[in-house]
Amino acid sequence: MKPTASSHPRAAFLALAATTLIMWSTHATASAQASRYRAEELLEQGVQLREAGEDAAALEAFEEAQRVSPSGQALAQIGLALQALGRFTEARIRLSDALMLGGTWVERYRSQLQEALGNIESRLARLEVETNVEGARVLVNGSDVATTPLLHSLYVEAGTVVLEILHEGYHPYRARVEMEEGAFERRSVRLVALPETAAALDAAEPSGDGLFTIAIASLSVGALGLATFAVSGALAESEFAEVEARCGLARTCEESDLVTLDRRALIADIGLGIGIAGALAGAILLPIALNEGPEDEPNLSLEIGPSSLTLRQSF
Repeated sequence: MKPTASSHPRAAFLALAATTLIMWSTHATASAQASRYRAEELLEQGVQLREAGEDAAALEAFEEAQRVSPSGQALAQIGLALQALGRFTEARIRLSDALMLGGTWVERYRSQLQEALGNIESRLARLEVETNVEGARVLVNGSDVATTPLLHSLYVEAGTVVLEILHEGYHPYRARVEMEEGAFERRSVRLVALPETAAALDAAEPSGDGLFTIAIASLSVGALGLATFAVSGALAESEFAEVEARCGLARTCEESDLVTLDRRALIADIGLGIGIAGALAGAILLPIALNEGPEDEPNLSLEIGPSSLTLRQSF
């Protein structure tokens, strides 16, 4: 008796699944091929419209081709149509994306596309923006274009540019910038915190008094380290002279004498390291603390000598 499909339900299920997969794959391939054919028709239609001087209609055809079947060719044609319409900022973005995406058509005309991109960039101006707050929105002529910190300058249309920088908890910044073709402008903007934000930042950051205390503590540690270096160094020099005189040419020094000298030298080196680190930390933090403190505080100056650390004050 031969086996039937009913006697092997698993085999029947696998056969059905394989058939379904083949049919789905064939349908997907046919659908993708149809989309490519449609996109090619739209691209050809767009080229014909551009040759007829109907750049706006051509742009619509190219954008529809990109929606139906995305490609570097469609992006490049969109960029060229935008260039013809004088929308240089958008044209630069589309052409840059096309050159990055690549493709057979893009590689064939890469030199021409790069030349077009250069011409577009020469018609634009560049605006570099720096702020003191990360995560702020940067708007140009009402459109979001970036978030701080910016990794590169912005290409903007020549003419009057409305620059806005917005961040929750800070007063908004808004300015009009006059830009000429090919010009470069750098704007360094300091956003001012709203009262409640400023209070929160003050609570989170060390105050001037706190920094002053840390600076004085660092200087004190530095002074202690330098003093340790001076004392241990002097003792090491003295004991070395005694050991050298006692040992003489007979070389009757005991190992304990050498161990003591090494210990003295090590303590002196550690003291010197601590002294230098403390002095540097104090010298860096002290001016910052004084700048953040009230104006009626005394003026302090730091003087570092070979083996001394002096802090002077004047009113």
